[in-house]
Amino acid sequence: LQEAMIRAEQASGEKSLFLANMSHEIRTPMTAIVGYADLLTRPDKSDREKDEWAQQLRRNADHLLGLMSDVLDMSKIESGQLRPDIAHCEFNALVRDVCALMRPHAVNKALDFRVEIKSPLPLIIHTDALRLRQTLINLLSNAIKFTEQGSITLAIQSTSNINSGQL
Repeated sequence: LQEAMIRAEQASGEKSLFLANMSHEIRTPMTAIVGYADLLTRPDKSDREKDEWAQQLRRNADHLLGLMSDVLDMSKIESGQLRPDIAHCEFNALVRDVCALMRPHAVNKALDFRVEIKSPLPLIIHTDALRLRQTLINLLSNAIKFTEQGSITLAIQSTSNINSGQL
């Protein structure tokens, strides 16, 4: 009975940690969705700006849907059946989207936000794009959260010989 109680307490703690992590994951795209929706209501802005904001709103909504799918896959995680969704991914577009999402957060804290390309990068990579995007967002979000002044730099480097693309 004691052993069962200990396991139940551990499981409860793990679920609490999971919920805290998911709250953090969901907060970033939700904040961006609300922000871009507010920007779209400004009558004095150009159609080009509004189109860009609408695209960002859509990308963040898609990211949020992906996160919600992960929550629904909880049974797969618990059973060890979750498999990465490896597919072709346009690396430059993924990094641009993440930077467009995170740059405003850095600017709001008066932080300089930079991307440094340390070597030629592939145009297309084979990866789980949703999880790579989540990882980059988490890294940048934490960097912004814990940096009080100065700059945030996303440094990207390839370890293989490939044809380069531009970000």
